[in-house]
Amino acid sequence: MKFHILALCFLLCEIINTHHLFAQRAWRKIGDLQEVRFLFGALPISTQQILVMGGYTDRITSQCELIDIEERLITAAPPMNVARAESVFLLTRDSNIVAISGLTSMDGGVTPLCELYDRTRRTWTVIGRLLAGRRQHAACFLNDEEILITGGRDENIVTLRTAEIFNIRTGQSRSIADYRVPINFGYASISSQNKPIVLGGRTGGANSPRSPVVYEYNASQNSWASVSSIQEGVAAPGFVRLYDKRVMIAGGTRNEDPSNFSNLAFLEAYPNFQVMSPLSVERHWCTMAQWNADTVMVLGGFDNNDQTMPTTEWISLTSSRTSPAPTMTAGHSQFVTLGMPLFNAQGLQTKARIVAISGRSNNAFATPTVEMLEADVPLPPPPFPTIANTFTETNDCTTFRLTLRTTTGTIRNIELGTSANVALQVLTPLPAPAVELVVRLANPFAPAMLSSLRITDSLARMQFVSVSAAFPQRRSTTLRVLSPPLERLFGDSATTLTCATLLIRNDARADALFPLAYFQRNIQFSAPLSQFPLRIPASSEAALRVCYAPSAQGLQRDTITFFQDCSILQIPLVAWGSVPVFEGITRCAAPVRLRGMLPSSGEQAVIVADAPFPQPASDAVLLSFQAVSISPIMDKPRITLYNSLGIQQGIFTADEWQEAGRENETYRYTGLVSLRVNTLPTGLYRANILSTNGAFASVAILVVR
Repeated sequence: MKFHILALCFLLCEIINTHHLFAQRAWRKIGDLQEVRFLFGALPISTQQILVMGGYTDRITSQCELIDIEERLITAAPPMNVARAESVFLLTRDSNIVAISGLTSMDGGVTPLCELYDRTRRTWTVIGRLLAGRRQHAACFLNDEEILITGGRDENIVTLRTAEIFNIRTGQSRSIADYRVPINFGYASISSQNKPIVLGGRTGGANSPRSPVVYEYNASQNSWASVSSIQEGVAAPGFVRLYDKRVMIAGGTRNEDPSNFSNLAFLEAYPNFQVMSPLSVERHWCTMAQWNADTVMVLGGFDNNDQTMPTTEWISLTSSRTSPAPTMTAGHSQFVTLGMPLFNAQGLQTKARIVAISGRSNNAFATPTVEMLEADVPLPPPPFPTIANTFTETNDCTTFRLTLRTTTGTIRNIELGTSANVALQVLTPLPAPAVELVVRLANPFAPAMLSSLRITDSLARMQFVSVSAAFPQRRSTTLRVLSPPLERLFGDSATTLTCATLLIRNDARADALFPLAYFQRNIQFSAPLSQFPLRIPASSEAALRVCYAPSAQGLQRDTITFFQDCSILQIPLVAWGSVPVFEGITRCAAPVRLRGMLPSSGEQAVIVADAPFPQPASDAVLLSFQAVSISPIMDKPRITLYNSLGIQQGIFTADEWQEAGRENETYRYTGLVSLRVNTLPTGLYRANILSTNGAFASVAILVVR
């Protein structure tokens, strides 16, 4: 009893889950083809137009028709150059159509000709021919130009195992390795892993063997290999290639006399094929189309009594289960079904549409009916925004900046989540995709914690979002300056580079280590880099050398700052300059940047030098420069170093020198040189850069030992 209750609950769930697919939806007739037909071709040339091609009528026809599913209009279209049925029609990347071989006359004549339909010009053009005319063959594109053609039957109804590759650009076809077995009424396709595979089909006429093996073509080795198999061999099953490129088949014939059709469906899970739940009825010459991301429809076909069916059924790609779908207005077999979905700019499906076109209504007659099932697809709510956060510490260790960013949606509200000893201030007006916040410690000396925020998105959904916030613990300062009065540190006035010593004491019980000292302006004042990292032993002192180079007449100030365990020691620096020495900007350290790079008229090149780094220097200086020349080749420039008296100190060649591009008949180069200054005395030096083209640049370098 318990088992039956569970089964009933499961069945009800399945009914509820599939009810929305067809609730209050029904097939609607669009119109009638002007020529009833079966075993024909039909492909979409736009999101609303379908071109119907050839097939059997009372003859084999070359006539084509155009279906406009939006206007519910069916009109005549330009005919093909050759009548054809049992052919293969393929879409090119630009939605033109290639017609490949096929039966061209009722007496068995087979055409090898291939032609192309240009949808913009509305014309058919013969583009080449196969090595062998075929009908009931299989074909698929290997790339934008090449088509793989396999098997089929010749004009003597002999089933072929030969294969070839036809090029739509050159119109030429070349023979390739034979398929493993003769095959007709099979399918060729590109798998989800971009591999050309062939499956299904039979080896001859009625009741002939049919292989369950799935074969793959290896173009580099020109060979066919068995990669998997389906549970049973079938001919002419329903076939569809899904949105995600997987291949799926259903139904088909196991045997023709007596009729023995299949009710199995197989879904590619490369290289294997998954067996889906059985269809409700055996079907032959049925079709398949995808309805939405999760659901495929199987339509019509013959039953085991050779009666054409109007019934359809759903297959869930997730659960593999089948369920009834709306019944068509007419029975269809040996017909064409197309999925015509619509998608928005974000790639989400907004409408589901399946069109069933003509075909046999029973063994003797065909139906002209064209009908369509359509429904809006509700868009799923967007996922909750993915939020990235950046936590930045400020100098006082009590105030922090937190940045939140999302690439989808917006942030509507922010509140503290898991937290302690913190307060939150939102700086950015909400809603916004990027938000700046300030996090403050309520008690600077108490432990703080912030591991999540409660975020509300633009759809009023709330979610706790993790953040990475590491709060250092503030401690009382242990550093103090023992130097003489700081306003007299550099004397009464300075006319050139002047250095002095700061004595700093560490009153802590542990050593203090500072990678660098930080200057507020870092223009006139600097500290030689060779002193760092600066270690001050516990309960002891250490000396720090600080230098001043005046840049203007008068009073000049700066502040040197040390950080230790979120405590700050700031030392004001004051000096009086008497004579301007230089002016410029800084790069990473102290201030010297002199540029002397104006060439005399008539020169063929220009060199521009960047600021030396580091500045001031104690061991080596990196000097980068750029050159522009109208000559195609510039050799490495030469760099000559002079002291303040103009005495040459060394000649260097660029370590790196390479062309950086060409623009408007000029050539650009970049260079880099490392100048060793560790043996030079303290002073101001000048590096002259001279190119083989005569370009010149001069750069000042400050050396402090």
